[in-house]
Amino acid sequence: EGMFATVFALIIDPKTGVVRYANAGHNAPLLISGGEVSFLIPEPGIALGLFENANIRSGIITLKQGDGILLYTDGVTEAVNTEKAFYGADRLLSLLKETAPKESSVAVNSVKNSVEEFFSGCEQFDDITVLSLFYRGGETVFELKPALEEFTTVKQTVLECCPGNSNAKKALLACEEAFVNIVSYSGASHIIFSCSAGNGILSVTLKDDGVRFDPFADGNAPQKDFDSFDTGGMGIGLIKQIAEKAEWKYEEENNVLTLTFKT
Repeated sequence: EGMFATVFALIIDPKTGVVRYANAGHNAPLLISGGEVSFLIPEPGIALGLFENANIRSGIITLKQGDGILLYTDGVTEAVNTEKAFYGADRLLSLLKETAPKESSVAVNSVKNSVEEFFSGCEQFDDITVLSLFYRGGETVFELKPALEEFTTVKQTVLECCPGNSNAKKALLACEEAFVNIVSYSGASHIIFSCSAGNGILSVTLKDDGVRFDPFADGNAPQKDFDSFDTGGMGIGLIKQIAEKAEWKYEEENNVLTLTFKT
């Protein structure tokens, strides 16, 4: 039929970070590691369907915690601007070196915004698809919508991290209060939830791109006794009562709330 397809196949072991991959004629993905950005080798082989034996070579790398891989279609690099110039692989490489993304949403949105700005005023040449993954080691990470029903994912993950532990249910009270406040008041477009457990400690992090707000700053904590909080939510006082440690920081235009509990 004269049909063919470019394919990039990747298998990752989430426990070790070992990645095995093969490239059949697809654009070379980018590896983001330790502040450096480079194209994954070996070079792309022949697209599948052109020949009976494509002789595709495979590669293997080990991702460290925080490392990422970004994949994209040729609609990114072959986007054309008003001067008939291509966006190109070098421009994509430079963009990621400058932005140094540390999570998927930042990496994908950076590429999307850059390409759309580049061909502004022109008709889109081809499909523009971008996919990325970042390795968090033994940590479980989800990108959630700012919606109350998304707390189900938080609940299930915390209970899975600490199966049969009664303290996990107490920790969920604090996590729910923090999550509801982010959804209700921050104006965030997304929430990055991560959770890890080990050595009797449960650590939960909620990161959002909403209005900058330090819940533990002087004047923000409600001046009430524990028993007098309203039924709509026991607030910061409850979080501080339950959590072994509660910390907030503002990093890369994100509120980052980290709660640590004894299990």
